[in-house]
Amino acid sequence: MILLLSSLLQLLLFFLFRSRYIFGGDSSEFVTVANTWSIAHPPGYPLYSLIANVLRTILPDAWHIESVNILSIVPTIGTSVIIYLLISRLTKSRFVALMSSWFYIFLYPVWLYAEVPEVFALNSFFVAATTYIIIRLNESGNSKWLSLLGLTSGLALAHHQTYIVFLLPWFLLIKDKRNLISRKLIVAALFFLLGISFYAYAPIASYLKPPLDVENASTIDGFVRLVTRASYGTFRSYNGSETNIVNQLLNSAALMLYALQDFRITGLIFIGLGLRRLFKKNRLLFTSIVVAIAMQALFLFYLNFYLNGSFSAAIFERFLIAGYFFCVIPLGVGMAELKAILEKVTQYTKHTLIKKYIRSFFYVFLVMVVVLLGYSNFQTIRLIPSFSAFDNLGQDIFNTLPKGVVLSTNSDNGAFVSSYYYFVKKYRPDIKLISLGLIQRTHYQERTKRMYPVVQTKLKENHEQEEFVRFNAKLFPIFVETPTIEGTWVPIGILWKYYGSIEEANKNMSAIIKENNNLWLKTYHVPKLTKSNSNLIHMRALNDHYINKLIAYVKLLISQKEDVLALKFLLLAVNDYNTSQNLPRVMLMSTYAHLNQCDLAKKMENMANSQFNKNNTDELLYMLDYYYRCDKKSPVAGQYFRFYESLKANQKLPLNRL
Repeated sequence: MILLLSSLLQLLLFFLFRSRYIFGGDSSEFVTVANTWSIAHPPGYPLYSLIANVLRTILPDAWHIESVNILSIVPTIGTSVIIYLLISRLTKSRFVALMSSWFYIFLYPVWLYAEVPEVFALNSFFVAATTYIIIRLNESGNSKWLSLLGLTSGLALAHHQTYIVFLLPWFLLIKDKRNLISRKLIVAALFFLLGISFYAYAPIASYLKPPLDVENASTIDGFVRLVTRASYGTFRSYNGSETNIVNQLLNSAALMLYALQDFRITGLIFIGLGLRRLFKKNRLLFTSIVVAIAMQALFLFYLNFYLNGSFSAAIFERFLIAGYFFCVIPLGVGMAELKAILEKVTQYTKHTLIKKYIRSFFYVFLVMVVVLLGYSNFQTIRLIPSFSAFDNLGQDIFNTLPKGVVLSTNSDNGAFVSSYYYFVKKYRPDIKLISLGLIQRTHYQERTKRMYPVVQTKLKENHEQEEFVRFNAKLFPIFVETPTIEGTWVPIGILWKYYGSIEEANKNMSAIIKENNNLWLKTYHVPKLTKSNSNLIHMRALNDHYINKLIAYVKLLISQKEDVLALKFLLLAVNDYNTSQNLPRVMLMSTYAHLNQCDLAKKMENMANSQFNKNNTDELLYMLDYYYRCDKKSPVAGQYFRFYESLKANQKLPLNRL
């Protein structure tokens, strides 16, 4: 009854604060997949995609996002139930088990990704279920648990490949490894094949020609590429990832920093007490948990995200959720250990009232720890139901475009959000949404020709993107999110437009500036950072996205000697949009210097110097320009010039830019 009531309360909590809009990262792609029987980016997440599409078919049309949210809400509650069952078996305390389960769902990344469409809640459920099944297998030796283990593993791998991160700790957790082989492994293997057979969704869906199908999974080669993540590099976490030992070590170390922030000092103390208890009483589980945490750190080492960027940091936190499950086990045991310690303390007093107070303190203290954690994270989670910033991004992308143009987006946020608006909301059907990054693939050329017969797709090898743009630009204006090929590209709002030549762009410069001014001042929903929403890392990433696009336009204004107009937009970036970036501030100082307003620039000098990013050569460029015009003799100017000289000597700075 307690478990049922707890689960219903969690369901109510998650339902009330669920997202009504698309979210950052891959969220909008999964909503699109769930509404179009499509295939997500490799490895495809076939089990998730199938269930999401079935739910979407059953539920009302207005629930095109909520139907996907169910696959975040229900698995999170399922993991909470498993934690309750597991901790109650380990500690013989239903109260401790209850507090542990609520502590888990109140952890920031767990709660956040229970409220938005994503795949990580279901993955964590499979991780928790596998752990619990092995423990029950150890206790009973019943072969039904082995069969259930096979099915769970198959389903898990048909959902998310990061499941394999914890194979070693699970193997170590198995008590009777020698006799395991003699048991009904064949039956378990058949159940495993049954679970992983859900990968059949990918080729079947691909055969039906859905709007999203990167690898053409209906072919053998495409299916293999999907499963092996060949587009990213099978043994790389993302496309473009390169070995960087220092950064990878920082990724592993970040696990401790995130854990400190999410579990707080109190939670880490409980984990320490729990590990100490498990080491003495349950060495098998202790070893498995320690190895699981080590494997999590090793996996983060492999991910190799650059956490100085807000988007990478937002993506990084999702991968902590499964590992946090293993941390909550010793946390619950540690709570029970605290109770045992307090009970020993009561043995030294004969006063019944004192004993009563000590026992009451334990219960009140645990409730306060859990409630304070929940309240703290609630300040950010309460924003989720009305968080429409990524919906606004989709509108802004399409509202930038005149009728009938070609649009290509290439970032996760840009590509997935535009796909959602185009294929699910049927927004701007006059646009031709084409990925330049895929146009060299034969199946994608066929798909493009099928959707847009007027578009030219017969291209020569090795120059597909360039030829596609040059030829089709004669027929339609071409807009991209970020230029990836050579040519004359001019910023138009948050996009870039292709021009046949610099001369053609210059002829249209007055119209270009007028159009940009209208977009930035009247059309766009630029997200503004506040004290509350800045805790959403995706919000900071989206703010950075807009600011970077605005900076591109400001650079265009500076190149056209439009310093007054550039000043206006830089003031917007720094004061109104509350950007956390330092570059707009340094550019503002440089622009003040150009307008002979060094006194205003001087007021910003200390903050700009304190936040100077040595890895951003643009900041160095504008900082040198400011000092050259306003304060040549400053010792700080000399430091920047020597830094410039060192970069020049190492050929790390394009000399023509200075």
